[in-house]
Amino acid sequence: MTNLYSQLYAPDYTGDMFLPGISTDIIKMRRVFRGLGSKNPRVLTTASSEEIYQSICGLAAISWFRHESILCIYFTGHGTQRPDQSGDEVDGLDEGFVSSNGIIFDDRLLQALSYFHASAKLVVIIDACHSGTLFDLEQGSVKADVVVLSACRDAETTMDTASGGFFTNIIAPMITTDTTLQDLRDLQVRLPAGQNLSLQSSRFHSPDHRVFSRELAFNIQTLNAP
Repeated sequence: MTNLYSQLYAPDYTGDMFLPGISTDIIKMRRVFRGLGSKNPRVLTTASSEEIYQSICGLAAISWFRHESILCIYFTGHGTQRPDQSGDEVDGLDEGFVSSNGIIFDDRLLQALSYFHASAKLVVIIDACHSGTLFDLEQGSVKADVVVLSACRDAETTMDTASGGFFTNIIAPMITTDTTLQDLRDLQVRLPAGQNLSLQSSRFHSPDHRVFSRELAFNIQTLNAP
């Protein structure tokens, strides 16, 4: 089995920010990553925005020494937006993930991706509002083979329940080493009205590409469901 290194971000929100399903999301996705070969999935619940950045850079460092491995990141929590700070957003808005005590925005996350080795295979799964371009893959500056699957597009929100995020609940049971890009796109029909899957890749892949296997490709393609 291919070695898989995984990190899960699940902020321990309190008060008005509290999300009842986060703990359930983590249980499910840890089980998924272990099934894929991750011996010790790392869960971060109190990480600051900078600590999230540094931990992703830590995965990037692994990619320089473990070329045969697959790297996975999972986010569950609140997403947000702000006016574009760097002039690179078509919609004029930056997207961000809300940590325990701050927000990490897309420009910073894209910077972290730039440190991954060109041979790296990274899969990112995001169950948060406004997360369609949270990693800004459309900027085209990432050398690694990266696939980002978001529960919704930038202008949309996601559904959360006491038993976990709606998106996580439908994706967790279907992830295996044989899961293809087309399988992920097909999830769209199971999402609530007004919540549209966002699927991006830093390289071109055919629909039958197995997302959680060591199949590499080239170029860039955004694969949003119609």
